Amino acid sequence: MPDLPIRTVEVVPPSKSNESISVLLTSGVIVLFALYAIAARTGLGARAAQADNLPFQTLFQDLPGPEQRIVRSLREGFTEAKRVRAEQGAWPDPALLARDQIPPFAPDALDREGYRWSKKQERLLVNYLGTPGKQGSAEYLLVVQEPEPVGGETAAAGVVDEEHELLPDGKLLHVTYWRRKFAGGAAAAPIFSRPEVEGWTQVRLGTAKETAR
Repeated sequence: MPDLPIRTVEVVPPSKSNESISVLLTSGVIVLFALYAIAARTGLGARAAQADNLPFQTLFQDLPGPEQRIVRSLREGFTEAKRVRAEQGAWPDPALLARDQIPPFAPDALDREGYRWSKKQERLLVNYLGTPGKQGSAEYLLVVQEPEPVGGETAAAGVVDEEHELLPDGKLLHVTYWRRKFAGGAAAAPIFSRPEVEGWTQVRLGTAKETAR
């Protein structure tokens, strides 16, 4: 039998440039997949939070930037008002808070709407109302429901969340924030006990909330 020719096959390893391209492509796919997963999770979380809303509720994160700023300032102002209430036994008037430079009651160079703040109280219900100087802008409302003097809700029996604030004696305040478009009207507005039936929208902060009012 004649000898068969021997063929030699040279195996050439991939060049460094090809390896680099492969690594970059793989890394890019991983990054894109991670971004997609984050976006999907964020979207699902936002839709779930919106689905939890009642018809008269909206999320703080969905407000325009200037409105977020006012609601944030109102929360800060409530913290100071609660401190005064704990020390003096009464909720302070906006004029007192403005004198102490407490937002949003104090004059603000960024306030282009000329907000005027007032307080009304009937027994255990307190309203802080911020009214703009022109129609079409948003007005804001802080509603505070004091606990009953005897047998009021306590932290042990209830829950501390965005609608409940703990007092030094262990009892809970019921606190909610509201907004609506200002349509003008008398300056002496009534006290609001059920803002949702008066055209107000409750601003939720996105944390756990009570299931029953």
